[in-house]
Amino acid sequence: MKYLFFVAAWLLAGAAHAQRPPKVPLPPVPVVYCELIARQSYVLIALQLDYGQEKPTNAQDADLAVDAAYVAKLASAAAALNYLYGRGWECVGSAAAPYDADKSGTVRTGVHYLLHRRAP
Repeated sequence: MKYLFFVAAWLLAGAAHAQRPPKVPLPPVPVVYCELIARQSYVLIALQLDYGQEKPTNAQDADLAVDAAYVAKLASAAAALNYLYGRGWECVGSAAAPYDADKSGTVRTGVHYLLHRRAP
């Protein structure tokens, strides 16, 4: 009985049709990611947009550079997120990360927001 089932499955496997890709290739949808980093000291909050490797010159597009300069002037992470949402960015996730900004041994917590948008 096992052999009959095996032969039937083997014969039916040839008749199965796999899904075929479309004849016209679909264009890729590029997605751009960035990270909004909010670090707070006792009085001030420092906001920074990171487009990779935490290099300030890594903004490839003029719009990204304008966004980074505007966000750095804002006073709260909520205002920065609202501004970026208006510019087409969506928050994917957030995480708290410890950092020692002045290398004094005082560890503070910064919040990192991962954002993405479809490239224009």
